[in-house]
Amino acid sequence: MKISKRLENVATLIDNDSSIIDVGCDHALLDIYLALNKNIKKIIASDNKKGPLLKAKENISFYNLENVIKTKLGDGLDTIEYDIDTIVITGMGGNNIINILEKGNLSNINSLILSPQSEIPEVRKYLMNKNYIIEKELIVKDKKKYYFIIKFIKGNISYNEKELLFGPYLLKNRNDIFYEYLNEEIVKMNSVLRKVPDNKDIIKYIEMIDEIKKY
Repeated sequence: MKISKRLENVATLIDNDSSIIDVGCDHALLDIYLALNKNIKKIIASDNKKGPLLKAKENISFYNLENVIKTKLGDGLDTIEYDIDTIVITGMGGNNIINILEKGNLSNINSLILSPQSEIPEVRKYLMNKNYIIEKELIVKDKKKYYFIIKFIKGNISYNEKELLFGPYLLKNRNDIFYEYLNEEIVKMNSVLRKVPDNKDIIKYIEMIDEIKKY
């Protein structure tokens, strides 16, 4: 089965033998891909909209995976079960992801695979304060858009401002896509700076990127 480059990369961060809940599963394409390609103990495909969940059920049935993937209708982590150890949330804004996690119980959660579409530094900071560390982070360009995919595991660490903004793993493991993203960020921020030339936060942000690109 064919899925997007973004979802393929999400799948690489999910451990074999894990039990997952995919919050906001949409049409369950990721869950079907995982069931077909990885050894996952348990999969809950959860969504708070009946339409997408109905399509998810149709897709799951097409691949004869009804006994492997359980669909549940509900908000956030309301549909989680006691033996789930991995939370997957993709395709949502960062603040929405934080709100979902804040309302849920993370005590049994060993890892979180998150791909926030906005407020990415805020997500990193929130989970740092919840005693999670970033084990791995990917930056993927899919259809001209950049996606950050982050795997958090339990641990204690204090990230600095630069690490929260750009990702500690990405800073240590830079690739061409990361540098391409930084270049586009500079262009974007310089455009904003022409309209608000005294914005100290933007100036500082650009200076950080310039410093990163030197090394």
